[in-house]
Amino acid sequence: MLRASELDRWENNQAPATCGGTNVPASELERWTQDSIVTGGTFDYPHTQIEMFDCTNNATAVTAMGQLYYDAIAQATGSNPERASYRCYSAAQGCMQENVGDSGQADVVSAMLGGCKPRHM
Repeated sequence: MLRASELDRWENNQAPATCGGTNVPASELERWTQDSIVTGGTFDYPHTQIEMFDCTNNATAVTAMGQLYYDAIAQATGSNPERASYRCYSAAQGCMQENVGDSGQADVVSAMLGGCKPRHM
């Protein structure tokens, strides 16, 4: 698992432009965006409802990358909540890093069961 401090060393980030930092200069945000797998590509999945689940408690770089990926998908769908949604969980909900906790896990299972549509008949 990549930790924020490891990401900062890898990207040669300096404060305030560190992972999880605030007031990051636009030039640094642009550099991070260009380093992301979310640069370019097609993010419109017209036959698939996208639901993303993240944890803010002791978050890792995966959380930020997931948010960038969701943002690209949401933009491609015209920010239509029927096609793409993003849910965040906190320490109070029992999540830790990439584990969304019991509450989040129940939401994930519910979304998967509710969104399952037979298309191969």
